[in-house]
Amino acid sequence: MSMLTLGMSEEFKNYGISVKSLWPQTMIATAAHVILSSANRSVTGWLLIDEQVLWESGITEFNHYRFNTDSDDTLMPDLFID
Repeated sequence: MSMLTLGMSEEFKNYGISVKSLWPQTMIATAAHVILSSANRSVTGWLLIDEQVLWESGITEFNHYRFNTDSDDTLMPDLFID
């Protein structure tokens, strides 16, 4: 996915099309909405992590994404994020 993002970003930049990859840290789809609703097309070729995107957009409360909302454990990261 990373190589495709970098290649398509370079290929489509002359057409004003930005290309990004979103890596799920905790499987939060809200970050995709934040990215797609952004008007910033200069951010292209980036490999983004969902939780970081949300933090930078001002979303800092993640408890409602839990399966068990009574748990205080940290959210388990996706296996591809180290």
